[in-house]
Amino acid sequence: MEVEEELDAVVAVYGDDVVGIERIGDGGARVVTIRINPDVAGHEALIHASLLVRISIPDTYPAAGRAEVVIESMAGVADEDGVGLDESLAAKSKELEGEQSLFELLQACKDFANDHNVPADDCCICMCPFDDDEPYVKAKCSHSFHSECLSRWIHDQRVQAHDKSTEKAHKDGDREAESGGGAKCAVCRQDIGEDRVKVLEEWLGALWAE
Repeated sequence: MEVEEELDAVVAVYGDDVVGIERIGDGGARVVTIRINPDVAGHEALIHASLLVRISIPDTYPAAGRAEVVIESMAGVADEDGVGLDESLAAKSKELEGEQSLFELLQACKDFANDHNVPADDCCICMCPFDDDEPYVKAKCSHSFHSECLSRWIHDQRVQAHDKSTEKAHKDGDREAESGGGAKCAVCRQDIGEDRVKVLEEWLGALWAE
């Protein structure tokens, strides 16, 4: 696979996460910038750790040059957890010298994001830490919650909204009361985001059944 074909394949796989591909000078050198998110099946609400990665590809790549990876920035990862990542990627790049290595280097970054896709802070409702196997949701405002905690919060807010609507309907002589709503952050009261609420549908359904 030629370098251009390899880059085309990267764009095809990573899509909109490819921030840019810049040609350096008159030769074949490139700088590729890609945002690496964990594998969350398209649910933005489940993304906590993400990386902005820059890969420098010399014009002699791959035969006599290797791709070099630099982590431009990390989000949702504790500083101590990111220590050594650049060195690890540099070692992998050296190991793959002489080969086309973009996908293996990007997969190493993806594996790191998957392994660290757990909020470093405590749940904003119960104030307990997140275990690796506990489902959680990050609201649009970036506050993170256990899925169960946030579901109970939304459920309680909807019950309160329904009760108020019912009381108003009785006073006004209306037949039905409005239900729903209450999808506000427990911390800042901003909208959590409808896509986040959809992730919690199973939890919310179980609460309504109680």
